[in-house]
Amino acid sequence: MEVWHRRVRQLVSIAPNEVRTEAPQHGGRFACEDDGVADAGSDSDSDKELEVPQRIVFDTVSEQRRQCAHRQRYGYSKNVVIVGGYVAYTTDYTAETLEEEKQDFWLGRVACVNARERTISILMYHTPKLRNGDTTKNARGATYSKWRKRKDAIDIPLARVLDVVKKLTPGGYIPKRHVRYIMAAKQLQHEDAITNAETSQLSGADEEAASSSSDPSDPSSDGCEQP
Repeated sequence: MEVWHRRVRQLVSIAPNEVRTEAPQHGGRFACEDDGVADAGSDSDSDKELEVPQRIVFDTVSEQRRQCAHRQRYGYSKNVVIVGGYVAYTTDYTAETLEEEKQDFWLGRVACVNARERTISILMYHTPKLRNGDTTKNARGATYSKWRKRKDAIDIPLARVLDVVKKLTPGGYIPKRHVRYIMAAKQLQHEDAITNAETSQLSGADEEAASSSSDPSDPSSDGCEQP
């Protein structure tokens, strides 16, 4: 124990000739990583960095399915939806809309929350930028403002929520760390869809096998050995 305590004191104490310095304010990133972004203040480092959406490592297959079902009911945000805040949510384009004309996600401001029905009422916001989820080095941020073409609030299910943003920057931008989270949530949503499809196929195969084994017209289902 004496050896252990000595090591602890060595790790937490400051040597006489050591000068204590403050931690960097830029979060450990190189300045060049944020070059080319329209709003330099859109990525605040004062808040805790967002994690990867939900859990992506599961102990069992049943736990993976449970988490997937939870996201399908309540969305992908780690933050609670609040009235007056903003939500990034999945798009809902018509079949006639070309792929190059689509945005990565939509944004709205929360006007009402219906916990019983798991829906929220939002005022739609708009940006003219198509690839509004682009976070590459030379990408310019997307500015948002209230959409004048749709003044009334619309209802969307919580399942469409990708992330919750408390407030936009003074320039009308979504903080870049939220944009990165939104795009990660979209990828996880895609993987959930694949998981659901595979689960449905396995369930269908199991039901078909169970039905065949109990089919009275099947001569092999009576338990007797056939010649």
